[in-house]
Amino acid sequence: MSHRSYPSEGSCTLDTRNLKPKLIAGSYFTDRYTKGDLEAKFIDGSKGHGSFESIKKHIAQKKK
Repeated sequence: MSHRSYPSEGSCTLDTRNLKPKLIAGSYFTDRYTKGDLEAKFIDGSKGHGSFESIKKHIAQKKK
């Protein structure tokens, strides 16, 4: 029994609105008949974060 789902194919569209976006929004669909919206927010490009955990710590410190 597999603990992961099988690979699928899909597509997405992204809208940046300008050349230096702080937010990228879009929508996606897959060959599994799934679809949805996505949003990516620029956090900080000066820190050179090497992992998602590093970014989460950075965000938590900024909220203090």
